[in-house]
Amino acid sequence: MNTSNNHAKSLGRTIWIAFISVLAVILIGAFFIFPGVKHEEGRFFHILAKNLESHLGRQMELIGVPPNPEIAKQVVNDLGFVLQIHGPDQDTQLFMPHYLPEQPELLTLEIINQETDKIVAGAKVGRFRGQPFVAFQKQDYIFVFTLPARDPIHSMFRLLIGLFFVSLILMAVFHFLVRRALRPLNSLVEVSQELSAGNLSARMMVRGQREFNRIAVAFNQMADSLQNQMKAKEILLLNVSHELRSPLGRLKMASEFVTQESTRKSIQEDIVEMEVMIDELLESYRLRDGNGSLLRQRVELNSWLEQVVHKYQQPGVEIHFPSAATVYVEIDEARMLKAIGNLLQNAIKYSKPPKTEIEIGISELGNEIEIQIKDHGIGIESDKLVKIFEPFYRADVVRSAGGGYGLGLSLVKSIVEAHSGSVTVESVLGLGTSFRLRLPRA
Repeated sequence: MNTSNNHAKSLGRTIWIAFISVLAVILIGAFFIFPGVKHEEGRFFHILAKNLESHLGRQMELIGVPPNPEIAKQVVNDLGFVLQIHGPDQDTQLFMPHYLPEQPELLTLEIINQETDKIVAGAKVGRFRGQPFVAFQKQDYIFVFTLPARDPIHSMFRLLIGLFFVSLILMAVFHFLVRRALRPLNSLVEVSQELSAGNLSARMMVRGQREFNRIAVAFNQMADSLQNQMKAKEILLLNVSHELRSPLGRLKMASEFVTQESTRKSIQEDIVEMEVMIDELLESYRLRDGNGSLLRQRVELNSWLEQVVHKYQQPGVEIHFPSAATVYVEIDEARMLKAIGNLLQNAIKYSKPPKTEIEIGISELGNEIEIQIKDHGIGIESDKLVKIFEPFYRADVVRSAGGGYGLGLSLVKSIVEAHSGSVTVESVLGLGTSFRLRLPRA
């Protein structure tokens, strides 16, 4: 019960951290792109409070009564205000900063009286169509100061730019939080794929949130159990294989005393087949465990493959091997001959009668050399390709009836990987199978 509560609290803290982070970003964005419903008013009254009694009063003294137009122009350029002066003859003079693109709307005395909200230090203060104003009366003249109206297109553009950047920030924050939350799941997928590919030593890192730690621990325990079971199976097979050598040796000697030649020959063929199976099994596990040392030699691949192909040429079998560029690889010739031979034997065995055609090609792929062996036989079902390199696995009834014990492709994989290479298979049922062996360039 306590463990569940701790897990819930941990998850709750994560959600709250995410929520507070997003809220903070929204508030910061609101501070920059939404200055407030009364932004202009606040800006105006801030200036007004500082300058109403002193600065603006001095500026009106400079302008004088009657107003001096040249001084009025200089004042509005310095202050950044729009100034309207209503005279005793109902005439109105307008002065505005030189950078304004167009003339603002004039405020009549009637509008000023109707829209006045308060009187500060003898000045009428109000707002007309969203624009704040302050009006002073000096003798027979009324001085009306207003802030320049902002361009609505500019304001909208500023708003859109702000929204765009806030959206980017929100997306980045959510992306970071989601990636951080899902990182253990991504690790689980990667480790699962490694296990499926045969890397039984792959494990998840146990760290981070407690909820995912439990998954990681349970997954690693499952992987440990699986690896131990596979290891026990391998040890059992190796022990049985070793123990079978002595009985097979005695059977081979005893078969020499069988008087009937056909019976003796049949027994000896069965013994040889069992010896080959045991040798392949032991060789595969030796190479997989790194205990089988390779006798590498630098060979020219084209000429070497020509010799291999010649050994498997037989009536009714056509092996097409066009000459390619000269390439070199370092291989254990005996073991690689076994791998290529197993693939050629399979291609011949599972081809469609009456004619057997096999294609062999060499391709250069950067620092690797690829050997392709392709047949036009019965093919393999796609859902069975993933297990085809496992020991003792037979793809289907047809292939099982073809003889063998399902060790050939397992040995091919072990040999190629011992050469720091890889082997893959592609197949279409009824059309044929293609094996690709990649080896490091010498």
